Amino acid sequence: MSFGAIMCLIFAGITGIIVISFTIYLCSKKKFDAVVSGQIIDSCYNPGEFNHEDTWKGADPRFDIDGVRVYTTSAYPIFSYTVNGKEYTRAEYIYISRSSINRKKKRGVKVYYKASQPEIATIFNGGILRLVRNILLIITVVLLCVGLIVH
Repeated sequence: MSFGAIMCLIFAGITGIIVISFTIYLCSKKKFDAVVSGQIIDSCYNPGEFNHEDTWKGADPRFDIDGVRVYTTSAYPIFSYTVNGKEYTRAEYIYISRSSINRKKKRGVKVYYKASQPEIATIFNGGILRLVRNILLIITVVLLCVGLIVH
């Protein structure tokens, strides 16, 4: 077996493991079965505190330098949406730049929520992860085919 074939099969195995990991992660996420239009209204530095959830242990983008509180250029978006006439406001748990938040304030966003529990919602439904997973899947198949053909 040639060196090139071995390398193709090794890289196919590595990317295959990454694809499987992404798939397991995406399947384990909360299932959102409804979509509504919403609006980003603001940003915060601690979504767990904003959502009154004590279980959140994420990074706080604020830090102290010699006793002075410093804020980074990123934050967690706060969005609002209406389901069955009731308005909900939540902070997202995905950290994005404040300039991106300000741009998205000017237009509506899709809000994915659970129909049985509309207070559980997100504006990021794993689209980027699915895209990366699909690209890696294509790379895996190509590497596997090349490795088997060269063998």
